[in-house]
Amino acid sequence: MKVVTTISENNSVNVKRYENNVCVGERNIRLVDYCRGMMKPLPIGAIFEHLSTETSELEEYLKELNEPKNFNEFLTMLLKNLSASWYQDNPILLEVLAIVISKLNTISVDNPNIVNFLTAVTHKVNEIPLGDNLGTLVIEILKRFLRENSNKELEQKKVQIFEAIISTLSSEQKDELQNVISQLTPHMDDEWFKQMIEKSTAIKQKITYFSGSLPPGLSYMGVNTLGTSYVYEVPKSKFRVKYHGAPIEDVGHPRLLAIYKLKNEEQVSSMKLVAVKENEEIHDLMDVYHYPYSHVFSDGKVCWYEYGNFKKSDLPQMANLFLSTSNSNHGVDCLKLYKENEGKDFDDSKLKPLGKLKELL
Repeated sequence: MKVVTTISENNSVNVKRYENNVCVGERNIRLVDYCRGMMKPLPIGAIFEHLSTETSELEEYLKELNEPKNFNEFLTMLLKNLSASWYQDNPILLEVLAIVISKLNTISVDNPNIVNFLTAVTHKVNEIPLGDNLGTLVIEILKRFLRENSNKELEQKKVQIFEAIISTLSSEQKDELQNVISQLTPHMDDEWFKQMIEKSTAIKQKITYFSGSLPPGLSYMGVNTLGTSYVYEVPKSKFRVKYHGAPIEDVGHPRLLAIYKLKNEEQVSSMKLVAVKENEEIHDLMDVYHYPYSHVFSDGKVCWYEYGNFKKSDLPQMANLFLSTSNSNHGVDCLKLYKENEGKDFDDSKLKPLGKLKELL
């Protein structure tokens, strides 16, 4: 069989099919339909490679894009399916985010999408390296916030900002700050500032205490000014896990602690999972480590929204239920780690420090 195509000046394509040098079929189609048909057999990678080399034409197309729905869906799909390694320490990602923000016409904190974005950023604050540039940025944000005088609802937030700043100062720094305020505002009574310092000193340290017997199955219970945390131990063992639904037998896991909070002392409202070293008694100051596999965020919170459906009576089984759910490469190369630890006891020397147990209670 032979196919002969002829492209005319009006961008229509004449397609003729020959068998034994005899024309057995003919049709006219649009050039765009012809090109789409020719692309179907191509590997998707080849198509992306072509687009990436035609940078100027692609940029012109995006500038003239008046119907962004399809582009939005494509971009969302692309970002969701990029490997976790692309997101780690990638300067191009930060450049993309900076471009996106610079193109926004308005930013409203009432917009749920903006709030979600800023919330995600604030969750990463503790991981940002400290330096002059970050300090300058924080100062500019504070100036913008504190200059706002027309919004009475923000006044309480301003007080909270001062309280947060004061709570981090040493006694000498507090005295120095009080002297500065007294010199700048000699006409004002600085009693409010003294009261704020006394209040911050009283609440700076989280008050932690424990009393009473442990409920059945409970390994530890932390009670502090932020509420009650129920801690269940999962001994170091090998578990049957799933990767995209496919089972993998006997994957080594470190000793784990599952930490729960309850709403109204009944419904589970929070679940965290961390690793700990063997043979250490559970206590507030013990070192805890990141869960080595996927679906647990860097702060220990699990990416498992079903936990909100469980109640207090379900706590003894919840950690094992979570470990039996299907996993993906969410945050780490999970399959590689599963294979490395298949049939082996987990090597605790590979655990990455997270902090102290009291910081998660």
